[in-house]
Amino acid sequence: MKTGHADDALKALLLLRSEMAQRDARLGAALSQQIEALQQQAGHFRHDVNAIIRGAGVQIATEAKAAVSPVAREYDRAVSATSARLHRASRTVWALFGVAGALLVLVLVVGWGLLGYYRRELANVKEELHRHENAVPVYGPSMPPTPRCAASGCA
Repeated sequence: MKTGHADDALKALLLLRSEMAQRDARLGAALSQQIEALQQQAGHFRHDVNAIIRGAGVQIATEAKAAVSPVAREYDRAVSATSARLHRASRTVWALFGVAGALLVLVLVVGWGLLGYYRRELANVKEELHRHENAVPVYGPSMPPTPRCAASGCA
């Protein structure tokens, strides 16, 4: 009977081993299915995330444009107004340069005329002095002093 028990125990062990191998195979298959399902879910998740990102990019661009647009319009208005002011200031500065140039030309013309007048006067005075110097030897000291010089002592 010993062999009978040993055979039964061996059969029981083999049965247990085969059940364990089947359970291990079922567990491995179930794990493989779960891993495959998780991989599919991860793929769907990636696809969903990419779709969200693409949609978010368009939405972010739209919202950024809407947020920046009023600021850009205000900046454009400010630049236009400043440009107009600078243009007016430029015309004013050029007008002032023109007036300054005209004033300089006027001063030069008046100065030139005044210089010409003084040259003529100086030439007349030199001519008169030259005439008087040339006239002194003719009259000489024998001429009596004029009444004006006699009173003041011109000698």
